Amino acid sequence: MQKYLKNSNSLLFSIIFILIGIITLIGSVPLFKSLIDLILIVMTLLCLKDFISLILKKNKDKSELVKKIVNLIILILAYVFRDYSIAIVPILFSLYLLFNAFVKIIYFILLKVHRLRGGFKELLIGLSYLIIGVIIFFSPLIHLNIMLNIIGIYSILLGISYLFDYLDEQNIFKFTKFKICLPTIIETLIPVSVLQRINKKMNEDEDFKFINKKNSSDVDLEILIHVTEDGFGRLGHMDMYFDGNIISFGNYDISSYKLANGVGNGILFMVNNRNKYIKFCIKDTKKTLFVFGLKLTEKEKNDIRKNLNVIKENLKPWDPPYVSAKRKKLFIKKDNYKDYSSRLYRATKAKFYKFKVGRFKLFYVLGSNCCSFVNKVISKPLKNSFKLYGILTPGTYYDYLEKEFMKKGSIVVSKNIYSKNNLNDLK
Repeated sequence: MQKYLKNSNSLLFSIIFILIGIITLIGSVPLFKSLIDLILIVMTLLCLKDFISLILKKNKDKSELVKKIVNLIILILAYVFRDYSIAIVPILFSLYLLFNAFVKIIYFILLKVHRLRGGFKELLIGLSYLIIGVIIFFSPLIHLNIMLNIIGIYSILLGISYLFDYLDEQNIFKFTKFKICLPTIIETLIPVSVLQRINKKMNEDEDFKFINKKNSSDVDLEILIHVTEDGFGRLGHMDMYFDGNIISFGNYDISSYKLANGVGNGILFMVNNRNKYIKFCIKDTKKTLFVFGLKLTEKEKNDIRKNLNVIKENLKPWDPPYVSAKRKKLFIKKDNYKDYSSRLYRATKAKFYKFKVGRFKLFYVLGSNCCSFVNKVISKPLKNSFKLYGILTPGTYYDYLEKEFMKKGSIVVSKNIYSKNNLNDLK
């Protein structure tokens, strides 16, 4: 029994999500309304307790007192007009569906504008999201039941996904991985929230360890998750290290930037010095890198090499602005070339490429992005270890790799954290 209770977090989450799903499907609207009432009452009582504690203090913070009063008023109004409060939940759900519809439809339009093949699957999914989202948005209470049924089914699938994780951990049953991801908006914020916890831990513990290995086996593939606490870096970036090369896909052509840099020419670069690249990332953009090491079979390595060879046949060399100016023998002043690709070239002598055809000819931050590129390279060769669904983000991969790292017998055998605090560890 002790064997099956050890590392049973996945089993616990599985039971919780499956129960939530079943209760949501069976109890539906009446139970949901009762739950909202209970949450509002508890939050109001807690807020009232904090408000009384603040009044009893000798040295009162007036601004804090005002915040508590405002929060208390909002909670009381939310309970008095709880039918309207309940309507907010399906409205938020519909907005999430509409956001996903927008992402899919925009991707289809971009593919057609750039005369790239495919995209009809995205259009179909996008239109489905759009129709359901509009229906729920304009009559939230009438369609509350539809929303709860969707949430119930999703919760059950999420629970089954965690159950499969548990069975795999305990070596009870082996199968191709089945993984349902958390909502994109949650997973996107996972790396930065982990980074914030690590920074807090470092401030409290001088002996905090940045390197953590389950065993001493040499890794065959590394996945690098980049994140910063500020700016767009909070959303993260991802690339891979394989056969002596960092391989990264992104929007590195400054002349093609559109939609707040969310769309542009797809650029792939390779750097043959791992440590020099990591140092550059930390120094240049103040990043922290989470590096997960994977141990692969010979077949898996060969299949990844085949995928990379197919991709390489579809590449043509591209010069960053700094390199282009040098080739033309123009007057070169480094300060005139501050774009990322030029800075990266000067630091690492990276080689850059554009795609001749295919989806990765276009970079789209919510479609053909850094994660979807790495996933395309490794997902089929590692099909027994990786099976992710939904919009892929660095957070999606971080969450998955972290869980795999904690499992016994997983192919994820190491985890390293690199930041300005341990930069000297890189030779």
